Amino acid sequence: MGSPHPAAQHPQARFWHVNSETAQHGQCRSALVRCVAIETKQNTPPFIPQIRLYQNWLRDARGLQFDSYDALWRWSTTELDAFWQSVWDYFQLESPTPHTAVLAKNTMPGAQWFPGAQVNYARQALRHVDAAHAAGLPAIISRNEKGHHRELSWPELRRQVASLALHLKAQGVQPGDRVAIARPGYVAYRNTLKALHMEPVEIYCGPDVRFQLTAEALRGLDPAPAGVIIASPANPTGTIIPEAELAAIAEVCRTRNIAIVSDEIYHGLSYVGPTPSMLQFAPDAMVINSFSKYWSMAGWRLGWLLVPETLIDTARAYIGNMFLTPPSLSQHAGLVAMDAIDELEGHIQTYARNRDLMLAALPALGLKKIAPPDGAFYIWADIGHLTDDSVAFCEQLLRDTGVATAPGVDFDPVDGHRFIRISFAVSTPEVETALARLTPWFAARTPL
Repeated sequence: MGSPHPAAQHPQARFWHVNSETAQHGQCRSALVRCVAIETKQNTPPFIPQIRLYQNWLRDARGLQFDSYDALWRWSTTELDAFWQSVWDYFQLESPTPHTAVLAKNTMPGAQWFPGAQVNYARQALRHVDAAHAAGLPAIISRNEKGHHRELSWPELRRQVASLALHLKAQGVQPGDRVAIARPGYVAYRNTLKALHMEPVEIYCGPDVRFQLTAEALRGLDPAPAGVIIASPANPTGTIIPEAELAAIAEVCRTRNIAIVSDEIYHGLSYVGPTPSMLQFAPDAMVINSFSKYWSMAGWRLGWLLVPETLIDTARAYIGNMFLTPPSLSQHAGLVAMDAIDELEGHIQTYARNRDLMLAALPALGLKKIAPPDGAFYIWADIGHLTDDSVAFCEQLLRDTGVATAPGVDFDPVDGHRFIRISFAVSTPEVETALARLTPWFAARTPL
């Protein structure tokens, strides 16, 4: 029982859920994913008729009348037994049992908006909650051929999920300190550093260095920055730092006392072989990873942070005040997702096919200057021969073709006006459709 979950009131929320019971061990062992999917297209959320259908069913089948959604919500959180039973009956699910959580089947109203893989993960995870607790929740992360490192028990995962702010603070980087980042690079690095009153030191990384930071560039900074953020594979370029260069960067940072934060969120998504980790060369580096990319769980907001033993207490203090813990449902879904190797490897095969299609088609579109897409699922393309305003270019492209791209200024405030980022993290038929639309559009462009 309890008050409505805050996420349920957000217009972009995908689920309503309530933690209904708490086990003696202090872990939530039951979760109910509600019968509501919220969509905001054309300002007509389809969840409204779905709620009304459920309300009408409660009236006709149970004799329960609710004059508002708030009244329905209050009933669902105060009369749990009756609510649970009504949901099982409404969706014709299997009979509920104590401490067992079941996700509504794909036949539920609104299920068409749920990504199939994530629904399957959640259903399996929730049905195995009790088994996981009985087994003591095994270690869930270990180093493997995908480049994920070090075993993390369940409590460690809970306390080591954090943001860039936590990573830098825990390393002793303070307001006013300078932190080096690559340009182009993920926009959140620059913005988060500024929000923390740190100074981002953007190092231009052009095609001669594969749009990636190098040991030489870090060695040339005077004075040395307090920290550096490394991303390999990188967003927006998809480039991977070779092992020898990563080792050289680690050595420069060691001799110049530069704290390292390595963003390895795209590990596992490589088309050129294994991706080295910074931990191979800098055991004191802080490494960020996530279930968002390889495990296709971006919406579940689950990840982890690896820190040296000496920083665990500091990290725990920040997490306790800033985040506490990721949602129970996401954690259990992550456990099951780690066993879905065949499906996940199938995603990579799709990305690889899409990448091949893009690389074959781009020259004919006039996009001949691109970053080497070693990993991730992006193409960083130079459009300087067509425009000096990537924002207007992307907007016009979207209006004319329905194909969305990202303007380069998001990732590079200096030279991004002549670049765009294209994502191929979609189905192969969607890539083929997009290319069919882009071909005549680019053919009609007049070079500057």
